[in-house]
Amino acid sequence: MSKLRRESNAHTQVTVSDFKIAYLLCLIIAIGVAMVYILQGFYPDFMYIFSNILSPSVAGAAVLSSFFALQRYWSNIGSRLSKIWLCFAFGMLLWFLGELGWTVYTMVLNVEIPYPSIADVFWLSGYVPLFIALLLYMRLLKPAISEKMFLGAGVIVGGYECYGHFSTDNSSFL
Repeated sequence: MSKLRRESNAHTQVTVSDFKIAYLLCLIIAIGVAMVYILQGFYPDFMYIFSNILSPSVAGAAVLSSFFALQRYWSNIGSRLSKIWLCFAFGMLLWFLGELGWTVYTMVLNVEIPYPSIADVFWLSGYVPLFIALLLYMRLLKPAISEKMFLGAGVIVGGYECYGHFSTDNSSFL
């Protein structure tokens, strides 16, 4: 029995070459998507369908990935990592539902810009578990992160956001 268990565990081991293949596949997909967007002026009808299907597909892949990661820590539900991955997976699920809701509104119900919609409710609700996951993860890494490093990262992110906000032509503050 133990020999059978060792053999089944050997098949589930992820190797460095598996990661290389996955990264290469992701790179090829990213280059393909970039090419589609670069050439979008030549086929606007296709781009409407492609853009509305790509977002929920990517969000769905993120949900699946986060649930696979959660599955790794699910046996010890009381651990910090299981709580982090549970919050992250739930947040990704809400974002996926937001993307799917937007796609249904635009492609099925023919609403050009569905605002406000149920998709906005899912997107905004997704911030809560994602923020909790980030907070729990930061607490886990607190001994390794100095206050100077945390403050420096905050200044960089805040400066980048201010630059992005004030360098664009926004008619409203929010």
